[in-house]
Amino acid sequence: MRLLRRRWRHVARVTQVAGVIVRYLGYEAADRLGLRHLVPRGIRAPNTVTDPASKLRATIEELGPTFVKLGQLLSTRPDLVTNPRYMEELVKLQDTAPPIPFEKVRHVVEEELQRPLEEAFQFFSAHPLAAASLGQAHTAILPDGTAVVVKVQRPGIRRVIETDLENLQDYARLATARFEWARVLNLVDLVEEFQLTLREELDYTREGRNMDRLRENLKSERRICVPTVHWHLTTARVLTQERIRGTKITEVETLRAKGIDPQELAQALGDAFMRQFFVDGFFHADPHPGNLIVTDEGIIALLDSGMVSRVDESTRSSVTRLLLSFVEQNSRLFAEEVLELGRALRPIDRKEFATDIDRMLRHYYDMPARDVNLGQIFNETLRLAAHHRLQLPGNFGLLVKVFANIDGITKRLDPDYNYLETARRFLGRVLAEQFQWESVSLDLFRAFEDARRLLLGLPAHSDRVLTKLAEGDLRVQLEHQGLPDLTRHLDRIGNRIAYSLVVAALILGSALFALAGVPPEIRGYPVIALAAFGVAVVMGIWLLAAILRSGSLR
Repeated sequence: MRLLRRRWRHVARVTQVAGVIVRYLGYEAADRLGLRHLVPRGIRAPNTVTDPASKLRATIEELGPTFVKLGQLLSTRPDLVTNPRYMEELVKLQDTAPPIPFEKVRHVVEEELQRPLEEAFQFFSAHPLAAASLGQAHTAILPDGTAVVVKVQRPGIRRVIETDLENLQDYARLATARFEWARVLNLVDLVEEFQLTLREELDYTREGRNMDRLRENLKSERRICVPTVHWHLTTARVLTQERIRGTKITEVETLRAKGIDPQELAQALGDAFMRQFFVDGFFHADPHPGNLIVTDEGIIALLDSGMVSRVDESTRSSVTRLLLSFVEQNSRLFAEEVLELGRALRPIDRKEFATDIDRMLRHYYDMPARDVNLGQIFNETLRLAAHHRLQLPGNFGLLVKVFANIDGITKRLDPDYNYLETARRFLGRVLAEQFQWESVSLDLFRAFEDARRLLLGLPAHSDRVLTKLAEGDLRVQLEHQGLPDLTRHLDRIGNRIAYSLVVAALILGSALFALAGVPPEIRGYPVIALAAFGVAVVMGIWLLAAILRSGSLR
């Protein structure tokens, strides 16, 4: 019964999705997605679709939070969305929704905190500060007078998202089995990564831990702050955090009127994110102007840490070398680092790839350093990698988006801000740290430990190999890619040759029997000769038909 209810929920949701797609994009879009049979009766398709890209954005926004989040993810992947017009619309996706009625908010808060609202808070605003697809934020005051912001998850949203994620996973597997483009884009892994990210965002305790880690990592950056989490009032569906008041970071004239220098803010913001990328390997992945406010004291507050990303040491080192090769204007080394960073989905012509990279970078080498947009460089790198069927790490696209956002914000604060110079300074710092004794000694210790394990394990491994060799039990297994197909092809050729020889033998045998006049006869022809010839004709026709069906007759 439970399985039937789950199945019915999935079908109902897919039917709803099909109806929205037809209403905005027409029946042709539903046909391409294989959803035509699920379209509810009475749905009217639009008469004209003047701008498919904007219609797609409207469709995604109506489909709800799962699809909005998916669209936002795709907006960071120019290797997947190659049409600039569609990318432009996906970037505009707004994570907004109608506010939740206050009584439902009260119910969620009291259920999660296991106490009446009035007991947990001295004041709790009935009107939301902001409403998004996953939840909404309310201002409140704690019993001790501390001003806070409380994020409350929408009732029932987890069930809707889980249904959407399961449906997306099913369609990703189906598409991968049927279409080459889905295999090239590694669609199943993309959906699984998206599932993991969205499920993490549904857990507000994880967001609270992200805030604590960012605050710890950035404590040396005196112009940056992250709100404090009130853990005794935080659960998976309710997040209570310090309320920080301030001015939106892009309101430059208001900041100047308050005596805050925008140039210093640009430098502080650039330094903070370069540190997150190249030193900490853990960064705030959604730094749009709405999530960055400036206090009256000139401190930049990083809000909404629901979306973060981690960069492992290997990827961080690769991106560091990538930037270093760009700073040195060494396009060949840049191409080699991109190839090292990615995974080839087919054999790559390294010379052709290096030539394309050189053509792309040559345009930026002639620019003044302050006009170079690192996000745009990495964006074009992603496009070239996709063209050559080179799959870069999933979080590389997110890195591109963050670089582009920070570059845009710093340029608004200070048109002469040189983000490349900031990157160069941090690259020098990272390289210097890599050659400090502590770092070098740790690397030497790891290398020594690997060598020690190899040497200690070598006698045991050698003994096992020699024992198998002495017992005659040593086997070497070779696998040749494409050999089974070649073997089947050769078998088919051999079978046809043998079949043809049998037909020829029957024809020749029937002629010999006819000449010998072997009885019995029909109208002067030996029966055995007629039978052999008839079988040869039937077999010959069958062989000819098989060759024509295979398309091998040239």
